[in-house]
Amino acid sequence: MSNFLKRIFNRHAYTANPRTGSIKWPGESGREYEYKIFAIHAPFHALPGNFIYAKRAEDGRWIPIYIAATRNLSQRLEGNVRAADAIENGATHIHARSEEHTSELQ
Repeated sequence: MSNFLKRIFNRHAYTANPRTGSIKWPGESGREYEYKIFAIHAPFHALPGNFIYAKRAEDGRWIPIYIAATRNLSQRLEGNVRAADAIENGATHIHARSEEHTSELQ
């Protein structure tokens, strides 16, 4: 398993900041990036970005189900078999970020 996958799927408690509705996830370099937390079917503007389908563990931490990058966050679910798989595997929320437009996601 790559170091990135070990970091993202380890037992580190990824907990959200309730004041901001956001969470920090580590990138491949180890740098942490802030993602906003949305309901699984939330609409987005047509912006490039990264997203993580996630579910909550019983202890409240977030568990990533599927991680991807897209040129258009508004179309992330359309025709994406992996999205259905993520939902079948318990994903309840989507954590999204856009490098240049985080405040304009919705």
